[in-house]
Amino acid sequence: MAGFPNGPTLGDIYTLQAASWRWDGTAWKAYAISSGITGPQGDQGNSGNTGPTGPTGAIPTNYVESIRGLTGIVGVSAGKGITIGVSGKTLTITSTLQLSQLEDTAISSGSLQDGQALVYNNSTKLWTNKRGSLNDLSNTNIQGAQQGQALFYDGTNWENEFPTNNFTYGNTYPVGPTAGDLWFHSVDGRMYFYLNDGNSTQWVEIPYR
Repeated sequence: MAGFPNGPTLGDIYTLQAASWRWDGTAWKAYAISSGITGPQGDQGNSGNTGPTGPTGAIPTNYVESIRGLTGIVGVSAGKGITIGVSGKTLTITSTLQLSQLEDTAISSGSLQDGQALVYNNSTKLWTNKRGSLNDLSNTNIQGAQQGQALFYDGTNWENEFPTNNFTYGNTYPVGPTAGDLWFHSVDGRMYFYLNDGNSTQWVEIPYR
């Protein structure tokens, strides 16, 4: 337990274990005590003996010998793949690769259409081709879309609605406002916006210069 002395004088130092404080006339302030001079480094010890060499590992059954003396491959066009046959230990050049040949895709060439995109399916762990839609997004709630509507954020989801912002002019707060309403204060000349930030709703002044 700390036991700072009563009635210290200017410059007094109090130490508790590895920490020190100095009295500056008003309060005890942390104080670093300089350490002594470091002694010379000792001599390095001798190296130990080298251990014996371990046994050579066994060659696996699917071992493929390395290709030696290969100076280059002539006539390979962009997009072609190179594979090594394990059984024959040969180097082969495949035909041009396509997305449908990749392991993490499930693309049917017969279902391809203009405007499609690759969409990742987390349950199958595969990329599939399909037309994208706003309804595919996890934070949208679009129902019965009509011409002239816009997307409004309700604090949780984006929903399609007609712009219905109400504008009020007066010197008192409008009654029953909805998110997006505007109010111009007729006395102080300030414009306010009724904001839903996802946690609460309130009138917020729109700053201007």
